[in-house]
Amino acid sequence: MIRPLTKDERRAWQLGTEDIATNAKGFVSAEVLAMNRQRYEKTLQAKDAQIERLTKGLREITKMTVCDALGEPFHRAQRIAWATIKEATNGS
Repeated sequence: MIRPLTKDERRAWQLGTEDIATNAKGFVSAEVLAMNRQRYEKTLQAKDAQIERLTKGLREITKMTVCDALGEPFHRAQRIAWATIKEATNGS
């Protein structure tokens, strides 16, 4: 089956690593689109995993920094930090 690309498929195709041969009207086969969609989804999953690892690392660094700065165990330092944030944002 041959059909025109949707907006999302065009974006996935542009982010792909290989060129796709199209016919004169710019249509692409469904098999090629499915292959590209799978490649695009794997890339997104890898990026999500990378973001999750970075976020986890930042949380740990923040914990250590707050504890060191306040000279307190984590749970006490966390309560002090949240109280400070709440005060700085006028309790909102």
